[in-house]
Amino acid sequence: MGSRAILLVTALLLLAPGCFRNSKAPEVGERFVLEYAPPVTATAERKPVAEALRVGRFSADPALETTQMAYRPSLFREETDYYNRWIVSPEALVSGFLLRDIRQGGVFLAAFSDGEPQAARFLLRGHLEAFEERDDGKGRTASLAATVTLLDLSKKEIPERLLFQKSYRFEEPLSEIGGRGLAQAMSRAMEKFSARVIEDSYLAASRL
Repeated sequence: MGSRAILLVTALLLLAPGCFRNSKAPEVGERFVLEYAPPVTATAERKPVAEALRVGRFSADPALETTQMAYRPSLFREETDYYNRWIVSPEALVSGFLLRDIRQGGVFLAAFSDGEPQAARFLLRGHLEAFEERDDGKGRTASLAATVTLLDLSKKEIPERLLFQKSYRFEEPLSEIGGRGLAQAMSRAMEKFSARVIEDSYLAASRL
């Protein structure tokens, strides 16, 4: 190879993306979190359950185990947004806000997270099946779906421990396109989801 050819190849390599050691990767866009006031439910005026409740961290479908915002542009397609992300993964957001709302509502003697050592009679678990933007051709919505299980750990046998297992789904329209619009709509969906779970958990535990 002649000297001119060598110089040409070297120049092309230097100009190629990623050849510079200090080249920058694409910057991540905004990070979002849910924003809503703890819901006031019908249980607020009732006597609290005189037992503690533990809220376990939710599990999630594999497609949701990322901070990248998920969206379904059409049937059979699932995409993620590199530039708009949740501050933590969706299952952590949901379980964290649910714990906050249960504590704020005061419907149990106490409420603990999965990592706290205090004993609790009841265990609330959940699996997140949807936490995404959906476009059905008529409009875009924030979709939150989860299956929640409440267990009474004072019972020895598994069938006796199960107080309920229910599936929930909430859809809220986006008022604007983009990460902020999804965060706003998902906050409304989470508020309704949390209120329903709190009411169902209180009713199931207070009957014992």
